[in-house]
Amino acid sequence: MTQHWKDSLDTYTKGIPFGVLAYVREDQTPIQRSFGSFAFQGADVFFSTRSEAGKVKALEAKPQASFFLEADGQPLAEWKNILFLGRTESVNVAADVDEAVALLSARNPRFKERIEKNGLVGTTIFRLRTESIELVDYAKGFGFSQKISVAETENV
Repeated sequence: MTQHWKDSLDTYTKGIPFGVLAYVREDQTPIQRSFGSFAFQGADVFFSTRSEAGKVKALEAKPQASFFLEADGQPLAEWKNILFLGRTESVNVAADVDEAVALLSARNPRFKERIEKNGLVGTTIFRLRTESIELVDYAKGFGFSQKISVAETENV
């Protein structure tokens, strides 16, 4: 991903406390869940959840998902949101787990406290391997929407 997009993502996502994960449950029901424990590595999104949560089994069965961010209280003329689309995978390799924990801890003090106290017991970390991003930015014109292929931007 080009540095311009990384800087824009970092700037926009920094002050947003919650994101929304959307996925399909095993019974084919579309589901949305809010997350406060998420962080970014480039365009990829790390998030953590309780290991016994139903979403763990659902994401293992159907890994296609999206992660949505929108800041509260935006004036319409400057309204922005961003949608990350891709496939989820649980993070199991030690180096990847360490990196995910560091990123999640830096972004979310409650996650950091919980991990320092209890380690990763009962916690599953996922990575959404972002394939594309959809950005809405009314500051660039009413109704402005842009789709970005992550693979294309990484080759620039």
